[in-house]
Amino acid sequence: MQADELLVEVNSALKELASLEKCSGHSFNLLEILRVESNEVRMCRLLHALLDPSGAHGQGSIYLELFDRVVLSANENLSDDELASAQVFREYRTADGRRIDLVIRTTSKTGTRFVPIEVKIYAGDQENQVLDYMAFCENSYLFYLTLDGHQPAEWSRRDAADEEIICISFADEILRWIDACVDEKSTKNNTVMQEVFRQMESTVRRLTNQAEEHVVETVGKVITRDAETMQTALEIQRSYVPLMMAKMQELFDALEAGITREFGVKPIRECFGDSAKGLKFADRNQRIEKYYLRDWSSCPSIHYMIQPAVAGDEKGDIDLLLLIELWDELLFGYCEGRNVEKDIVRWEGQILGTSYYLEQGLLPKSLMLDTSATLGTPSNWILGHNWLPDGVREDSPNFRMPNQACADLFALDGVARFVERSLETLSTLPPFLTD
Repeated sequence: MQADELLVEVNSALKELASLEKCSGHSFNLLEILRVESNEVRMCRLLHALLDPSGAHGQGSIYLELFDRVVLSANENLSDDELASAQVFREYRTADGRRIDLVIRTTSKTGTRFVPIEVKIYAGDQENQVLDYMAFCENSYLFYLTLDGHQPAEWSRRDAADEEIICISFADEILRWIDACVDEKSTKNNTVMQEVFRQMESTVRRLTNQAEEHVVETVGKVITRDAETMQTALEIQRSYVPLMMAKMQELFDALEAGITREFGVKPIRECFGDSAKGLKFADRNQRIEKYYLRDWSSCPSIHYMIQPAVAGDEKGDIDLLLLIELWDELLFGYCEGRNVEKDIVRWEGQILGTSYYLEQGLLPKSLMLDTSATLGTPSNWILGHNWLPDGVREDSPNFRMPNQACADLFALDGVARFVERSLETLSTLPPFLTD
């Protein structure tokens, strides 16, 4: 079977499923309407409400007990005495003003237990954050909950040993916990809690780029019909990453061409090292090729000069640069660098700092300044950033967990429309330095 024939058949089956869901109300999800999935504070409120034994769900400690067994299995299971005394806190305030997302605290004859759980969806780690939270652990590990179970950043954990931090994920442990809660007898007898967990499962699956079971079943009936359709599906799967990288390249080429056409400027070259030892240049094509290896140092980017020699120090002149870079989504931001040769700049993140450029009127007020919270980078990485095309993260194409904005780039004029909207945003910023 040809790939286009299979895709048409799958698309037809999904449209039929969507029509049935619309009629039944299955696709109506309050959690997604309220954007709970992309907001850590709201997600933690939801988790807290379900885990709290005295919560309005009226099911006592059963959901906490299941969470302990499924998600916190690295710890010794809570005893009956501990469950009877358990308290669940959200945004637990520490003496230095930090707030631990979730805390489970118990007291029993055997002692006290304090279980800190740090939740990260899109926000990044703050400096020494994980290391500081580990000081609160009592008879417990520190649990680090992310979409995919990755380790905390080095600047957050510092010298903490791997075995002291248990990485858990929404994609695995949280989904298994939800399944366990759904299978619980008290949930089956409670239609309200059934619907809460159904909507939560749907939300978490979308958040972690996993299809819901009924969607898998619908698609599976088509692609597993025989060996030929399955072979075609495998060929489509193998083509996915190369096609995404090709679209990535097309997008950057179109942005660069549009900026040159609209503003009359060309990008400068970003380098590392020094002239004496030989310069190393950031190669956008190589970074695109490494992007899906999840190497965070391999984010494709373009750099432009905004203001040369805004100041100087013992190391030389300091230049203000604008960068356009693809993380999960596409961002624009500002950083500092030093001119090495004509049109070659060494990136240095922050030297004079954000406040200096704000006072000089060289940074737009629309920037997000806390990059440690939004990107998971050290606070001195860049001066500030926002999202292309128009400052809304959800409307920026996500190439790691493809969203609707990413799919829209594959429309006939998708890249052109995205570039047009991006150029409108860039036209409101401090002007580029023209040749």
